[in-house]
Amino acid sequence: MKVKKLSVFIGLVIFIFAALTSSCILLSLSETGGFYDEDYENSVARKEISVITLNRWLKGYELRLNSPTSLSGKQLMEVTKLCIKSGDLNNLYIIDENSVLSFATMQVKFIMDGQPFYCQFEYSISNSGNFTFKPIKVMDAVTDNPYKKSIYASDEKNIKRYFIDLLEQTFKNIKKSVINRSKDFT
Repeated sequence: MKVKKLSVFIGLVIFIFAALTSSCILLSLSETGGFYDEDYENSVARKEISVITLNRWLKGYELRLNSPTSLSGKQLMEVTKLCIKSGDLNNLYIIDENSVLSFATMQVKFIMDGQPFYCQFEYSISNSGNFTFKPIKVMDAVTDNPYKKSIYASDEKNIKRYFIDLLEQTFKNIKKSVINRSKDFT
């Protein structure tokens, strides 16, 4: 008889413990909105990026670099062409040019994540030495292997910043080569 009462008592304690535990779980779920955790979902959600994504990131982007020099914009444009011809800027090509306005549409080749890309951009130089780089579009350099990368959605901002920084560095290197070569003419 004592064993039966003891087993009933233990069963009752277990039942009460289970009821309290489940009510605590339900209470915490109601406070957090259920099982769905948006931060967790964003950290594990995957997203595919491609050249289309890269071009979206460039929309409205422009880089202006000041580099006071005694040469005019037209002279600096000639120095740019000299740098291309001499091989100082071997990944840079002129697509279209207006030498009167010191303006050109150019294309530069760069590498990101081991894959080559082309970036077409507007390039202009003011008479005060201000260089302006305005990307038009990014394209795959290898058309039979288009760029596609699966990333975590939470990493998108960092990858975008990496991509923009890479292009900025490419543009800064162009300006640096032109300014270094222009010192031969001042």
